[in-house]
Amino acid sequence: MQQFSQKRFTSTTISDAKEIHKSVSLAKKEIKEILSVCISGSGALLLGSKSAKCCPIDFLRTLSEWPRKNFLDISIRNIILSSLFSSETKQGGSALISAMMMLDDLEVIEKKKNCTEEDIISVIDDWAPSGISNRIGKEAFYMGACGSEVKISEGVSEASRIKCSSGISQRASIAGGFSSKNLEDFCLSEPCYVVAVDGFVENLSQIHHLLESIEDHHLILMARSFLPDVVSTLSANYPRRLKCIPVTVSEWLAEDFLYLEKLGVSCVSSEAGMEISNSRLADPISISLDTSSIIFENKLSGRKRKIFVEVGKDLGDLNGLTIDRVKTLITLSRFTSRSGIARIRYKDHEMHVPISSYEAAIKCKKSLEKIFQEIGGIIAIQNRGGKHEKH
Repeated sequence: MQQFSQKRFTSTTISDAKEIHKSVSLAKKEIKEILSVCISGSGALLLGSKSAKCCPIDFLRTLSEWPRKNFLDISIRNIILSSLFSSETKQGGSALISAMMMLDDLEVIEKKKNCTEEDIISVIDDWAPSGISNRIGKEAFYMGACGSEVKISEGVSEASRIKCSSGISQRASIAGGFSSKNLEDFCLSEPCYVVAVDGFVENLSQIHHLLESIEDHHLILMARSFLPDVVSTLSANYPRRLKCIPVTVSEWLAEDFLYLEKLGVSCVSSEAGMEISNSRLADPISISLDTSSIIFENKLSGRKRKIFVEVGKDLGDLNGLTIDRVKTLITLSRFTSRSGIARIRYKDHEMHVPISSYEAAIKCKKSLEKIFQEIGGIIAIQNRGGKHEKH
């Protein structure tokens, strides 16, 4: 028995070049508003029961939720999103810069190929000005993320942690009685002053001159033992007044205690006739400290470095957002270190971006301009179920 297909009732809408131009102009106004929210930090991302302050690094995530009403506006949105996502996939950071270019409101103030540590930190600060993502991004950079493998995952502990699997490890523990926030999950990874005392620290007067010299960096003070008064005073003033962490060591990593000096540690050996009161700080060195060890990032270690980032359970519904932000910050750091840095101005807002991301944004903008110039019309066929088919 012959079966006949059921007739579908459709309606067709045709938009000409003039209507397309009008929709593109409206899209730019809407993108301008979304950009303003991300750059100013005046918006919030609501994820489940949690919320996070919006920042430039969230632009594409925010834009993906961009609502438009009729079929033509939705079609234009999809064309723009497709181009921006494609560019972002190839070159992180380019979507935001390309959107600024679309609005004809971007100015390049400065470009330089050879960037410094401060330049890369400025990129991190400009794209994610605060919060856990900013802290992890900086710690990962200081640990060598620009030239090392980085693995990011959801952690099993409440607090977020970052560790490096290479370097030279010294078994140690934070002195008993030193209470800091989340001590059970405590982890510090950044350039620090490190002093090792092959003996006991009996009173604060011995280390007073060191505490006055630490400025913005932490001081990791390693010793055989500390008297309770020393530990309690350091604990009571950490970290607002004294950024000093007492660490006890039962056995040094090498038989020759002074070997630590090769790692950049200031050593005080009683056998060599040294006194703590006469010790001096060496330059800050990159270390990773947790409750059971301290790892010295040093060229003396030939092992390939791997960095592990675990995002804490305490973030809840913000876990995925934090992982995405950290991945992007590490990507931007790498691009900046390899291609150089550009300082741009959008309206009254200045920010630092990788040169490679800026160059990719130019290509993306030109591609979008070509697409809109070549589109003569958009045809939408709406079937009985209300679904649009574009041609």
